[in-house]
Amino acid sequence: ASGEARILRNVEQRPTWDDLCDFGNVVRRLGAAADMVYLSYQGKLGVCARDLCLLRGWRREADGSLVLVSHSVESDDVPRVAGKVRAHLHNCAYICAPVAGGCRLTYVIKLDMKGYIPLFFTNLIQSQHTFVIASLRRTLEQDCPPIDGSG
Repeated sequence: ASGEARILRNVEQRPTWDDLCDFGNVVRRLGAAADMVYLSYQGKLGVCARDLCLLRGWRREADGSLVLVSHSVESDDVPRVAGKVRAHLHNCAYICAPVAGGCRLTYVIKLDMKGYIPLFFTNLIQSQHTFVIASLRRTLEQDCPPIDGSG
């Protein structure tokens, strides 16, 4: 797998570039291009911790772009954890497209955190998400060699 595929698909390593995530693991592999994963997020400032059970799929497009999509699922393999609120990911997509000198990352998410979330915390998480994407960018830049502009 290419560098960006290894980084985006490796949920065990997600906490290294996502400061909001404290744990991730693959629950079940579902063929060569899909899996079910569990992600855990610490609570902060009196807000309960959250977790997610996700179905993910990925593919490589003809132009070399990597597309990874995910959404929440319920599974007996991922029981609810006491003290954590199960968030609901409606849709999420990472598209990592090769461009001269590197790659262009597009990230789209629609997430319902569930439960009570004070407005100040929502604003904090939204601002922190920018830093998470910046951290992912640094990780991609370090681990994915740039492509040249020819061809």
